[in-house]
Amino acid sequence: MALFDFLGNIGKIREKIAETRQRLEVVTIEKESEGISVSVSAGKNIKHIDIPEALLGIENKAEMTHALIVVLNSALNEAEGAAVKEVKAAGGKIIPGFSRMFG
Repeated sequence: MALFDFLGNIGKIREKIAETRQRLEVVTIEKESEGISVSVSAGKNIKHIDIPEALLGIENKAEMTHALIVVLNSALNEAEGAAVKEVKAAGGKIIPGFSRMFG
């Protein structure tokens, strides 16, 4: 019987997925490392990058590249955590116990 209930809720599930994707674009994660600041959405889209002028010289290319990788990875990892939290919350509204299934 649970399978029929689940199948009957597919439309609701799709709707919740779409709503969750929209919410993920509103959640903003901001990170700073070595003077470079970035903001990303929980949907993992880069919204803003600020690089200090001191790092823009060609002689600083390796340092800037490293700093950019560090700060983007940090922001995207945090965005993934926010996304998981939103998906668990959305799933729990349709499927009781959904959030417990995934830790």
